[in-house]
Amino acid sequence: MQRIVVETAGVKPEITSVREGETIGTHVLLLDSANDTMMLVHDAKNRRGFADGAVRAAEWLKGRKGLFEFRNIYREMKS
Repeated sequence: MQRIVVETAGVKPEITSVREGETIGTHVLLLDSANDTMMLVHDAKNRRGFADGAVRAAEWLKGRKGLFEFRNIYREMKS
């Protein structure tokens, strides 16, 4: 998402991370101007999605060697 914002708006957004309390995972992309604000929010309800993703990634990696980024495997893994 950061790359998309840089390519389209020419501005590198700030990325911060806070881990505290019982928060499972909340990710927010906030676009703010003098006239309006837009937010894209992902709020994980539990850790199951993260665990499922880790298992799927491990299955995809079986028998492969090298360094991979998410974009390398996304199209093959989506379903």
